[in-house]
Amino acid sequence: MEFALDPSLDVDAAARTYRAGGHVQIAPFLAEPCAQALRAHLDARADWRRDLRLPGGRRSSFAPDELAALSPAQRQALRALAAPREAKGFRFAYESIGVVDHAGRHAEPGTPLDDFAAFLSAPATVDLLRRIVGDPAIAFADAFASRYGPGDFLAIHEDVREGVARIAAYTFGLTPEWRPEWGGLLLFHDAAGDVVRGLVPRWNALNLFAVPADHSVSEVASFAPAPRLSITGWLHPALG
Repeated sequence: MEFALDPSLDVDAAARTYRAGGHVQIAPFLAEPCAQALRAHLDARADWRRDLRLPGGRRSSFAPDELAALSPAQRQALRALAAPREAKGFRFAYESIGVVDHAGRHAEPGTPLDDFAAFLSAPATVDLLRRIVGDPAIAFADAFASRYGPGDFLAIHEDVREGVARIAAYTFGLTPEWRPEWGGLLLFHDAAGDVVRGLVPRWNALNLFAVPADHSVSEVASFAPAPRLSITGWLHPALG
């Protein structure tokens, strides 16, 4: 699948905004037919994995058939374990499809998701991202698709991972017509944990922000009528 940027994208304006506050939202990012096709592909996927971060830093990931084999009580117990009940500690609950990992390995070549990841790492796009972020070391982007349904969340964290170089984070939103009351907001926090900015999921919007930065995704409400869909990842320097 061929991807193209929306012709209205103003790189210089995006760069000024990013450098002023370490974050920018670019909307629209892709040409509209590209965003529509990518959303249709995600809607058709039935292989979303259930990902949970449990006490002690344990990560559990369940394929659809594995999750279906659990009883409702077992699924509820897993969700309860993932809930951030202590004052500190990184937890999450959401669904994902892996695309490209931090070592540049592709999980599903030939799909629109992989084509999008390849577009982000193409020379012209990398040059654009370098100009916006202001870092010539950016070499490629990894990627995974995420789907947040009722009760899903991402607890506060700063995106620093030992042994993995991350220059900036991104999330590309594919959720139209979202209300803030439905949750799923991308929240940025100060040192005290207070929310200093909250962004509603938005259609065809690329959020770029510096690493490290304390942020979270608020819990999606039980009454949200649709899942929060996005493609997420980080911008990396060349592999050493």
